[in-house]
Amino acid sequence: GSCGVRQRAAPFRDAARLFPNDLRDGATVRAVCHTTGDAQTSGGTPSYYWYQMANGAYVNVVYTDLRSPVGMPAC
Repeated sequence: GSCGVRQRAAPFRDAARLFPNDLRDGATVRAVCHTTGDAQTSGGTPSYYWYQMANGAYVNVVYTDLRSPVGMPAC
């Protein structure tokens, strides 16, 4: 959303922020692997899948355009 997405140090809602700046709508990021963690919901069905970005941060799949970790290695 317009508020941005927090980049977490682990795949949990309460994990510390890895970076102080939020990811804004339209930001380009590179996911390198997937894992499971806390469920997140953004306007629909909750997801337990989280992507680890190339910068080491975790972001839940519901905040990305890439909706399925199929074919991506596990973290």
